[in-house]
Amino acid sequence: MSPGKRSPKNGLISASDERIFRLMFEGHSAVMLLLEPETGAILDANQAAVDLYGYPKSKLCGMSINDINTLSAEQVKGERQKALSKERNNFIFSHRLANGEVRIVEIYSSPIALQEKRVLFSIIHDITERRQVDEELRGSIESYRALFNNMMDGIYRSTHAGKFVDVNPAMVKMFGY
Repeated sequence: MSPGKRSPKNGLISASDERIFRLMFEGHSAVMLLLEPETGAILDANQAAVDLYGYPKSKLCGMSINDINTLSAEQVKGERQKALSKERNNFIFSHRLANGEVRIVEIYSSPIALQEKRVLFSIIHDITERRQVDEELRGSIESYRALFNNMMDGIYRSTHAGKFVDVNPAMVKMFGY
């Protein structure tokens, strides 16, 4: 096996594999970061990360993930260790953008060997709007449920076949069931 080729023992990748990774990393629309696992230093960020976080790439790559994550440095370190040990690779965090806005992000993070050292490769999805929609939906469901249960008139929901799915307390009282 030639130097730099992937080997089951050392986990190294070839220079050509690394060039392919770089092309995918830089050109992908998903937000991606490479982190130093021990310190949390941001080693590299793609353009999508620059766009999301609002920092110039030169500044973003001089920061630590601790500067962005709203958890304490110790909590973030513990989560990085879980990713590094492959104990866990999916996380939900709040991240602070350059403009001070906080976004909820879902992160998939795994260790990879790059340039003969281990780094955490993280793919980040901004799920803030999805979370807001979920909250609004939960609120609507709670409002519906309160209205349904407190109506003085008997109300029911049924299947197309006429089977009762749900009845409110007034309906139960009306029919005595």
